Amino acid sequence: MGSSFTNYQVRTNDAAKCAKVVAGCIASRAVLTDPQNGWITVYDEKSESQDIEVIRSLTKNLSSKLKTAVFAIVVHDSDIFVYLVYKNGQLLDRFDSKPDHFGPVGDAQKKEWVGNLDKLLSFAKKGTSVRDLQRVLKKEHVFEEERAAEFAKVLGWKADRARTGFKYIQETRHSFKLIYAKGFSSDSASLVEKVSRGDAAGVRALLEKGVSPDQKDKFGIPLLVHASSHGRLEIVRDLVSSGADLFAGQPGGGDALWAAAAGGHRDLVAYLLEKAKGNEKFAPRLKVAFSAAVRSGHVEIVKDFLRAGADVNASYVEGQPPLTLACIRGDQGIWEALYGREMPIGPGQRKTDWKEMVMVLLEAGAVLPCRRTRVRRVPPFLRWRSEVAWLTRSCGPGQKSNYRHAHFPNKKSTRDRAESLVIHHLAGSVDAV
Repeated sequence: MGSSFTNYQVRTNDAAKCAKVVAGCIASRAVLTDPQNGWITVYDEKSESQDIEVIRSLTKNLSSKLKTAVFAIVVHDSDIFVYLVYKNGQLLDRFDSKPDHFGPVGDAQKKEWVGNLDKLLSFAKKGTSVRDLQRVLKKEHVFEEERAAEFAKVLGWKADRARTGFKYIQETRHSFKLIYAKGFSSDSASLVEKVSRGDAAGVRALLEKGVSPDQKDKFGIPLLVHASSHGRLEIVRDLVSSGADLFAGQPGGGDALWAAAAGGHRDLVAYLLEKAKGNEKFAPRLKVAFSAAVRSGHVEIVKDFLRAGADVNASYVEGQPPLTLACIRGDQGIWEALYGREMPIGPGQRKTDWKEMVMVLLEAGAVLPCRRTRVRRVPPFLRWRSEVAWLTRSCGPGQKSNYRHAHFPNKKSTRDRAESLVIHHLAGSVDAV
């Protein structure tokens, strides 16, 4: 695995003012270097997530408040080199060495990230030409941190400062200044570290000292969500007892109950359900967590959620009801369709019985939203046709079931409609007739 890091090159010699502005712009911690050749380097902890919106926002805010130019330098896995340049709060230029690395992009988007090197000449060392900059950006590199170092040299920065980030800096001995965000302290940072490491005793000691439990890790994930995703019940209890927000969500959605359900941590799910009971926020969060449990294949947790009042027929974030997710075998089915092989089972994990999952949902009253379909293409999903056959047999004529007739008011045979359901959701491309 290659190197990944983010740093910011700020055009200023005023270290004191820069430190004050940085403290007001960051979310947790940052390292600030001394000025060199009219530039100060900032290493932000949250930017280690390499979320482009986080990076764009910090670059813009620093340049606006300091009324200067700021370069954001990003290297991802030694494969991609990116820079963003803002001046006085306005985007000046941007470049991406591989804009289509994560998937196809249009010509217009590629053009946006090609870089306008004429705009950079005013920041470069005396005597630097556009051709010099072009040579740096077009040259083939085995490791993109080499490009970052060469780019730094033509712009007058110290090369070693442009090819590292917060994590790497903190792992070495340095004399740079550590900056804390407003409302963030060394104890706050210590709590984040101890939760991340699973140090229950250390977490309890800091919480008893009065450190706020509503901190976030470097990826912007609330500590309660982080601990829940790792199944750390003792830490979760201490965080909740100290007043942590039970419904705080991570970027993109998902709270502690969702994280525990997706991770298959049943004891934690039971604890969080008990704590959330009666809260007006509980119902919508239960809906999302229930969907996560189905997708992840945790049958017993699905049963727990049904007993807690989860709606078995609700439409979820994915736009599909739980029964549909179960019919395609949740994330497992999606993974196997993408990679063309059986999804590996991690240590201590149990293989999901998807037939049981479907039965649990049906017996809870799940409606089969079937339509007669004409299949145009049979995808890899159908290599497990035995499960289709099982469901059609289970719902076939003569089978005694408390759901067999209740959900088919149009009197179509249960067998036909169950088969239609599974084919419809597994076939990928269908036409409704």
